Amino acid sequence: MVLRFGQTFKNGYAFSRPFIRRYNFRSRSNANKNTQMTTTGTNIANAIIEINDANNFKFLRDPNLIPKHDPFNIEQYERTHPEKGVELTSESDAKNFRSQPSESADPQGMPESFLDTNEMVEELKRGGFTNAQSEIIMNVTRDALQKKMTWLHGELAPRVDMENESYLFQAAHNELLVEVTNSREISLMNLQNSSVILKRVLNNLQDETSTTIQLNDDTIRMELSQFKHENNLQQRSLEIKNTDLNNRIISELMSGLRSTIEQFRWELTRAGIFAIMLMAVSILGGWRLTSKMKAVEAEDESNIKHPELSYRHEPADEESHDYEADLDENVPVQILKSEGIGSSWIIERGFSAKPERLQARRGVANLASFKAPAYITNQTNKAFGRDDRLDWDLLKSEIFSLTDEPTEVPLVINGEEVFSGREKAPIINPGNLKQTLGQYAKATPEDVDKAIQTSLEAKKEWANTSFADRASIFLKTAELITTKYRYKMLAATMLGQGKNVFQAEIDCIGELSDFLRLNTKWAAELYASQPEKAAQGVWNRVEYRPLEGFVYAVTPFNFVAIAGNLAGTPALMGNTVVWKPSDSSILSNYLVYKIFEEAGLPKGVINFIPGDPVLISEKVFSSSAFNALHFTGSTQVFRSLWGEIAKNVSEGVYKDFPRIVGETGGKNFHLIHRSADLENAVYNTLRGAFEFQGQKCSATSRCYVAQSIWPEFKKLLVEETEKIVPANTTSSEGLHSFLGPVIHERSFDKLAKGIDSIKSDPELQLLTGGKYNKSQGYFVQPTIVQTKNPSHKFMKQEFFGPLLTCYVYPDQQYEEVLALIDSTSQYGLTGSVFATDRSAIRLAEEKLRYAAGNFYINDKCTGAVVGQQCFGGSRASGTNDKAGSSHFVSRWVTPRAIKENFQEVTGFTYPSNVLPKN
Repeated sequence: MVLRFGQTFKNGYAFSRPFIRRYNFRSRSNANKNTQMTTTGTNIANAIIEINDANNFKFLRDPNLIPKHDPFNIEQYERTHPEKGVELTSESDAKNFRSQPSESADPQGMPESFLDTNEMVEELKRGGFTNAQSEIIMNVTRDALQKKMTWLHGELAPRVDMENESYLFQAAHNELLVEVTNSREISLMNLQNSSVILKRVLNNLQDETSTTIQLNDDTIRMELSQFKHENNLQQRSLEIKNTDLNNRIISELMSGLRSTIEQFRWELTRAGIFAIMLMAVSILGGWRLTSKMKAVEAEDESNIKHPELSYRHEPADEESHDYEADLDENVPVQILKSEGIGSSWIIERGFSAKPERLQARRGVANLASFKAPAYITNQTNKAFGRDDRLDWDLLKSEIFSLTDEPTEVPLVINGEEVFSGREKAPIINPGNLKQTLGQYAKATPEDVDKAIQTSLEAKKEWANTSFADRASIFLKTAELITTKYRYKMLAATMLGQGKNVFQAEIDCIGELSDFLRLNTKWAAELYASQPEKAAQGVWNRVEYRPLEGFVYAVTPFNFVAIAGNLAGTPALMGNTVVWKPSDSSILSNYLVYKIFEEAGLPKGVINFIPGDPVLISEKVFSSSAFNALHFTGSTQVFRSLWGEIAKNVSEGVYKDFPRIVGETGGKNFHLIHRSADLENAVYNTLRGAFEFQGQKCSATSRCYVAQSIWPEFKKLLVEETEKIVPANTTSSEGLHSFLGPVIHERSFDKLAKGIDSIKSDPELQLLTGGKYNKSQGYFVQPTIVQTKNPSHKFMKQEFFGPLLTCYVYPDQQYEEVLALIDSTSQYGLTGSVFATDRSAIRLAEEKLRYAAGNFYINDKCTGAVVGQQCFGGSRASGTNDKAGSSHFVSRWVTPRAIKENFQEVTGFTYPSNVLPKN
């Protein structure tokens, strides 16, 4: 018979570990231990007692009833039996705990078993025993069980006490070991932390010492470098002053010598002329006398033959006076022309016999003809190699000067600078947004009115100034730019517009000086262009007059050369100008204006008016004296201005029909044929797309590549593009960089929006780039995308930044792609074809006749040189008036044809009016 006891013995307590610690169970007496026995460390509660025939009892361990853990591991036992960890601090708590069912008593869900003596008695009765027998058997069984349990308790209690003591000792030992270990670890950790802190302090001290030593070393080197630099600058300054002084001395000497020579030549010429005139008078006198004698003889014969017509040919009574008039006007002019004397000499000195005519023509120097200086040619640009130390030092000095002393840019009206009392706007370095270069004043409506009135007042005197005097001013400007102000111009352009030194050099030095010099040469050639044919006794000539009103020049940010050309060329041709510079190129444009002034430009000829473009344009276009717009900028703005002018023309606002000369945007292409030189095509495409951050109106923004060479072309293009890192081109780190910032936040945001759209557009694939950041400056990484749709907006829209879109076409569809290039974009500015197959080049020239005003073969579509590739496009790209050519200067004059007749008409009848003889 198997009996199973409950959870605890009578009067037994279950103690948790904290309870044992709190009440110091180990210090209690044995009697207490016997009466307050714990079952925590034993398996008595889960014992199975077997009653055999000999009434012998033994404990059996049922593996299904014994907990699966070390019974002496209190922590584990408490985790597996949370109810065992309840502190029983009173007898009532113990009773309540004993009354709870045991989870470990029957883990398989079996009902709780206990010694039910009443049931055992009933079983005995049902087995045939009487009631008395059953009670006797039960009493004997109970007494035997009690004795056995008493013996069992006596045997097991010492063992339990020993086990408890051993366990408590082991627990105490473990606790102490843990505490000692923790203490040792904490001490070791504190020691390590102290060591680390000490080491860090020593390292910081060492770093501070090294930094101090390095700073001292750098300071000493910087001071030495600065001292050397200042000495170099002083030496350079002295050299420049010395050179300038020598030039002035030579100029003065040459001028005086030239004047002396001219005077001597004039004396000789005048003496020769007088001799020739006397000879001519003698010859003419003889000729006239002979003619009269022949006429008299003929008349006598005629009178003899036709006496009825004799009255028609009687000579005038004042014949001698006619002879003197002919001598005074006709003969000297004919003689001088026959001697090859220039027309300027004829105008100023050919009519000295009539002072009133000289006075009337004193200012009409637009007829003048002379040869421009022989040295006029394209400016040689500096390379700024790493070994050009002096050039770099001078440039750095000017950059430092402009950043150290902020510039105040005023309005300039009639030579007077206006700054105070006007709204101001900052001049920001786009590569360093924390760096303010200065501020500029913005014009009010009254300022614009005054500038217009000043231009009209200065017009008469300036238009009557001889062309030689006007040309000298602009030639002097070119000299100042390429010598005295070269490095300051470079610094202003790099700081204000974000160009690197190479791009700045070819712009504000090379191209600007080319415009100033070559325009002078072409203007001289234009004035010398006179009619070659004339009837006997007639002098035909053309006067190239300035425009009647004033010129409005609206200039862009991206080229200082264009700004100087837009304002300077009309002025060179005798016009006065209201110049509205771009807000993003104020610094360099103002410097150009100041150099014009230093070169001798009279007050009021060019009025410098920065400010709100809408306000200024409205005031300008409302003036009846407005006569021409000279514009470079976006197509959208140009169309808007043209529309305003057209509206005013239709309403009769203007005295004249205004001239409009404009160059706007482009969606310029590179076409790569399968026969192209691959490397040449790649590097030209890279430069065309990313020079000056793609902010040239001629920049490459769409590329068509033959499928057979696309993999290799793409690989090289992407590899080379990824080498380009945007930088602040005026910082010490970015001074030698290829790519700078875009010009302003509006441009940055437009490009960022376009780049973001690539990620969600299934027709576009990003090949490289796609990153941008404006935390320090407006930097956009060069970005290349590929599209499978040749009509995608990325192939049509002008982004004006470092964004190139490529389309791959099948080799056999070359002719179709030519038609595609021609029809995709509204623009017609620049384009290039790369091929070695001559038939492919010829076909491209033919099919793309109107797709580009500047068409390049095996070269990038940017970089037109003044005097070599005249620049301009048609369609939505502008009026194609070709800046950098002789045609361009003719746009700023209005010709007048003059015919002077030296013969007198003695009657109104024609020979056909003479009645026939009877």
